[in-house]
Amino acid sequence: MDIRPARADELDAVGALIARSFHAEPFMAWVSGGDPERLARFAALAVRHVADDVLVDDALTTAALVVRPGGLDVSPLQQLRMLPALVRSAGLRRLPAVLRALVRLEGAHPETPHATLIALGVEPGEQARGRGSAMLAAVERRAGVPVYLETGSASVRDGCRRRGYALCTVTRDAWRTDYRTVDSSPDEGQVLTPDAAVDTAASFVVERGQAGAKWA
Repeated sequence: MDIRPARADELDAVGALIARSFHAEPFMAWVSGGDPERLARFAALAVRHVADDVLVDDALTTAALVVRPGGLDVSPLQQLRMLPALVRSAGLRRLPAVLRALVRLEGAHPETPHATLIALGVEPGEQARGRGSAMLAAVERRAGVPVYLETGSASVRDGCRRRGYALCTVTRDAWRTDYRTVDSSPDEGQVLTPDAAVDTAASFVVERGQAGAKWA
């Protein structure tokens, strides 16, 4: 699968693809209140005003929205410019809750330099065919720094478990991180082997009201 930056005349199609592929994703569904039109507006906002890099395959079945290191540190003026689009996406009544959620997501990011994969969408009819994994690998190669993935999708989290990521479980009372890995062989490594064993190399937790992390 050939992956390249999206052209300017493809951005509307990319936004529509992201909306279709994220219609059941918990966070996006919550932001839009289950309204497909609001979800489409939120996806368009992410494509045109948040992502620094928009990557696609030639068939436009797969797309990734990537924010470069420091790209989420937007100025107050930039925030004001995006406010009307956020109102159209979330609705005026729900906007304060959505803004608080976005601030919490950004606050959870590591302090070290990293890129952020804010969306990885695959056309519903093309899912579970390796397209998402291929796009994720391309994002990692291009980034040059660790990639922070934001998702509420159980299937994406399961895929991350098989690739050697930190799996974070966040509740009101604690933030738990499990570092999941696949053992490497002397050759190409078991990460390329379907259904290879996955181990939890380490786990730690930050409890509500308690400073610092501790081993879980």
